[in-house]
Amino acid sequence: MRSFKITSAALMTTLLAGAAFATPPNYTAVDIINWNAQQLGTLPFFKHYRPAALPVPNAPIDFHLVARTSTGLMVGNTWNVFTGPDQRGVLLSPTSASTIDSYGDFHWWRASPPATATYRITNAYDINWSGTVVGSANLPGTSVSSGAGPDMHAITYDTVHDKADILPDARYGSANCINNRGEIAGYAYGGPGPIVGGFRRSPDGQFTQLDPVPPGYHVQPLWINASGVVIGMSVPGGWASPESSTTSLLPKLFGMPLATVTDINDAGWVVGTSESWDHTEHYATLWEPMGNGTWAARDLTDLVTNLGVLLFKAWAINNDGTIIAVGQLDNGDTSPTGIYLLTPSNTRASSCVPDIGLHPVSTSTCGNGVSFSVQVVSTNAGTFYQWNKDGVPISAGSNPSAISATLTIPSVGQGDEGTYDCAVTNSCGTTTSNPATLTIGGPACCPADFDHDGFLTGDDFDAFVLQFEMGNIVADFDGDGFVTGDDFDAFVLAFEGGC
Repeated sequence: MRSFKITSAALMTTLLAGAAFATPPNYTAVDIINWNAQQLGTLPFFKHYRPAALPVPNAPIDFHLVARTSTGLMVGNTWNVFTGPDQRGVLLSPTSASTIDSYGDFHWWRASPPATATYRITNAYDINWSGTVVGSANLPGTSVSSGAGPDMHAITYDTVHDKADILPDARYGSANCINNRGEIAGYAYGGPGPIVGGFRRSPDGQFTQLDPVPPGYHVQPLWINASGVVIGMSVPGGWASPESSTTSLLPKLFGMPLATVTDINDAGWVVGTSESWDHTEHYATLWEPMGNGTWAARDLTDLVTNLGVLLFKAWAINNDGTIIAVGQLDNGDTSPTGIYLLTPSNTRASSCVPDIGLHPVSTSTCGNGVSFSVQVVSTNAGTFYQWNKDGVPISAGSNPSAISATLTIPSVGQGDEGTYDCAVTNSCGTTTSNPATLTIGGPACCPADFDHDGFLTGDDFDAFVLQFEMGNIVADFDGDGFVTGDDFDAFVLAFEGGC
């Protein structure tokens, strides 16, 4: 049987932490630890949990899954750094595997021959619906002691294998999590840049440093939900950041000194553990968002209605409010540990507000038609779209596509330049997409701007003549697949005509 002693001060802290505006959901618990693969295949979707007993298609040896999407993309790592030369992040699709490369070799000092061992280290930590992975990758270099690690830089990596260093000035950087809007949270130190500690990065690339939590420790982000709420860990325990630089320590149950967070859903409900420093006393905890950047701690054991079960830790929560937790039956310390699927009695902990997985992309045109699109992660029959230009709704009477998932502008004029976004609404609420900018003009609209600097000068003429005399295919100005005098004549005509 579980027992604990609560002092009056601890009791008051617990009561305040548990103050509620409404009754939290109750849960029905089912032990799934002995389920077979067919049964496990019926589990609801969790972004950050998939039973180890289920095979992962296309996975390399020693692959460990960290996150996945409902479209079948998965990301994880091959943890063979102690048995081989590499530790790599891997992006998996239903049909292929893509290994994320480092920026170069890292030579690690060793006490026994050989004097150094060569490693190539990347870490993958999270993935969003469009397939963008975040993590870290090492730079070339040599450590000076066995305890010194390589310079690691925060990276993004996508399905076309483009890797980007988002914090090149930091000696150590890690992009830890990403949501479907493209917001990233991570950690950095050791460089001349302004970010020291935890950060959030907006889709347009702007960084905000997250505030330290009392008594002044930097925060390490773990996950970020669709609304931009970040959770993570610091020395005092789990914390949450609802927006901007704000961070707040999460309350603990029963006077425990430590709160360990493990997951968050898009409704802002957080799961984890309240525990002692030595981890001998632990209580699975559900943190309920109370508004104004505060959360209330709930004992998950008390919310289970059908079994006498003691829950130690909550591993994951999905957007339906369903939870995966670890515990044992309340019949003595010899009871075996189980893995429990907790199904809520109501939808209070669920999220059904539209989550936009693919956002419109900025583009330029010479006057031809363009389109902007959004795609929603999960839809229902009551999903509605409204496109806006510069914050003003576009009339469906003038453009019927303004109330669909794809806005089409058949012929672009100067009055169409501006910023476009889409408001997606269902019975739960409205989500507005990231903005996309439409511009008219650019190098593509002036073929004679041969050096693509945005200006038509003698440099363009010289650049074309050089390539023409070399017979380079880039001088095929008329696009017929051959470099001839016709290309020279066509270029001169365009150049003299001003484009």
